[in-house]
Amino acid sequence: GTGTLLLSRWKPERFSAATAFVPPHYTPETGARLFGTSLTDFKTTEIGPTGDSLRINDFFDPAVRLSPVTRDLALTRIYRGRCDDAAEWGPQHIQLFNALDDQGLGVHLYWDQRDHTASDWAKDDPGNNCPDVGQWVSPVMTERCAAAYQSRFRSDRSYPGIFHDDQDPAAPGRQPALGNGNVADGDPWGTWSGYYDWEVETLVDTADRWECTLYLTGTSAVSVDNFPGQAASCDLNIRKPSQFQPAPATPLLWRLIEPASGQVLQSGETQPDTSGLVTITGLTLFKDPLRTRLIVELPSSSSTEAVDDRHASVRIFPNPAHREVFIHAPTDASWTYRLIDQLGTVRSCGNVQDRAVPLAGLHPGRYTLLLRDARGGQTAHPLIIQH
Repeated sequence: GTGTLLLSRWKPERFSAATAFVPPHYTPETGARLFGTSLTDFKTTEIGPTGDSLRINDFFDPAVRLSPVTRDLALTRIYRGRCDDAAEWGPQHIQLFNALDDQGLGVHLYWDQRDHTASDWAKDDPGNNCPDVGQWVSPVMTERCAAAYQSRFRSDRSYPGIFHDDQDPAAPGRQPALGNGNVADGDPWGTWSGYYDWEVETLVDTADRWECTLYLTGTSAVSVDNFPGQAASCDLNIRKPSQFQPAPATPLLWRLIEPASGQVLQSGETQPDTSGLVTITGLTLFKDPLRTRLIVELPSSSSTEAVDDRHASVRIFPNPAHREVFIHAPTDASWTYRLIDQLGTVRSCGNVQDRAVPLAGLHPGRYTLLLRDARGGQTAHPLIIQH
């Protein structure tokens, strides 16, 4: 696992995908006198992205960029076991997973209750005081780590870097929860970003436009890979683009549409950061077969879905809601609404009166509130209804 992360970070342009099972949270001390200590932080012969020599601590931290020529990692998945008795689950792993996620590197993070030895993953080891069956490998094994699945990807093809995945936006913190490093704290197994997928064959990467059809896995023959809910929120970075590389601070328009109808579910503006990285925040994606297509492009007269500045600041409250939900918007625009349940069924629709949407008669659960103004601009908002 550690070797996989070292090689794929060192030469990311040579890899299509990388999967690391049971990678320990190594430190220089792990290698004893070969690497010195974290305090000595010896200089190496490798040159990093800043033009300076990389140091030992850089190689031991998977959240640090190593390549001087490639900004983005290959599509990377990391699997960790909470009951691992050789590479113990603890606060360092929690810190690492949070750092990888917060940096928006697009790394898919997995954890379950496995111990270290593969022969024990399908049954509980009585010698281990932790319930150490690995949910990602037993009774069925995830297809995401298999060569057959990973061969869908290519080293020279762009991909959506999913991060800040939240499968229950109504709950505080990130859900599922990693916990504090104690094996008894947090969700026993789960993933951040690992349920998301996309159509690699229809991805568009041109000088003025990037498009990708996105979804949460729902029709896999491997049951463990199917998302247990109906919708989730996330942020997204455009990783490894070959042609869509607008200069930093270039204004960009984006929209999330229903492919069949072309209906705009969400839209907004963004711009690349100083490294050219393009980020879209606050997407709501749905379980397959409900797929949506994200389009990011340079503004032009041919852009048929102009983004209204008002939409960037449209908010709903309270959330969770009970009898009604209110709309906060910077203008007095007239709105129509649709409330869609987790199965994609429209449960309520009409005109917004006094900036309020009535919720009476709707069952508790998770919905998507679609708001549309007189110009046809639309925003989508995850909504929890409670009684």
